[in-house]
Amino acid sequence: MALVQTVQGIINSENLGITLMHEHLYIDRSHLWEEPNGPLKYFANQSVSLDILGRLRLNPYANKDNGLMVDEGVAVKEALEFYNFGGQTIVDVTPVALGRDPNALYRLSRRTGLNIIMGCGYYLEDTIPSRVRDWSIEEIENDIISDLEVGVDGTGIKAGIIGEIGISPDMTELEVKVLRAAARAQKKTGHVLTIHLPGWERYGHQILDIVEKEGGAVHKTILDHMNPSMNDVAYQTSLADRGAFLEYDMIGIDLLFPEGQSPSDEDNAKAIINLLEKGYGESLLLSQDVFLKILLKTYGGWGYSHILENFVPRLKRMGVSQQEINTILIDNPRRVFDRES
Repeated sequence: MALVQTVQGIINSENLGITLMHEHLYIDRSHLWEEPNGPLKYFANQSVSLDILGRLRLNPYANKDNGLMVDEGVAVKEALEFYNFGGQTIVDVTPVALGRDPNALYRLSRRTGLNIIMGCGYYLEDTIPSRVRDWSIEEIENDIISDLEVGVDGTGIKAGIIGEIGISPDMTELEVKVLRAAARAQKKTGHVLTIHLPGWERYGHQILDIVEKEGGAVHKTILDHMNPSMNDVAYQTSLADRGAFLEYDMIGIDLLFPEGQSPSDEDNAKAIINLLEKGYGESLLLSQDVFLKILLKTYGGWGYSHILENFVPRLKRMGVSQQEINTILIDNPRRVFDRES
């Protein structure tokens, strides 16, 4: 049993319960938006609404409002859906400069009764603040450690996980520098490290090599967005064999991204069952990565309750046992926090 830092304080890992390991309760991506040309221009500045929902599923980044999730009333309502289906903990991995709000997360935790674990560190290169770009690895490392041990932005509210640390398809020098700093911070603090992979690429081993070289703990490292590489079973199992956790965190995301179409829940379920049958159940984590308005129930999506409400019943219909489901949703999140660094 380990101690886990939430926005309200420290809890025992035994009290995590059903846990979503990769979500965004508040996020602001609006500053990354670029106004499109051509036929998409007409709805680029509209508020998200039912009449443009179909187009947004095919062009999720074309609309500025779609990347803005800051309404506390909506956040409370959506988070309570997860709680009402039996959920107990949400890990919010919103990075610095994408709207991470420790005070809002604290209020949300108080209002919903959910454990909320806040992330820290930096994301893809185009989101990293200018003040950070010239920092040394040591300065970035110390910044991450401060968020974990002192608190964020003078609030005293501490992060409880490192990440999501961003790696783009270009895997830039700046992103690698941040990853190296994050791995060093993990070595010093023993915290879990969660890393955004470009899911259609095959960078997992390169990333784990960097983590190991900097003294980080692969067995306390989560590789995000494994869904798109589901058909490359040898790749995924080789990562799990090194001790890393494989996070299928795109459950319920029926969107066309610039890199490709996100897998369907039917395909997600088949891939998870295949890994279970191969003996990798203890390497799996599930989440939904709600990071756009259209993924919320309020705006036509499945929301934070989707895994419990819809995906677990799908798995059961396909023969997955309750014990296996508990392993993925309860035991594995606890295990990743419990593991010694």
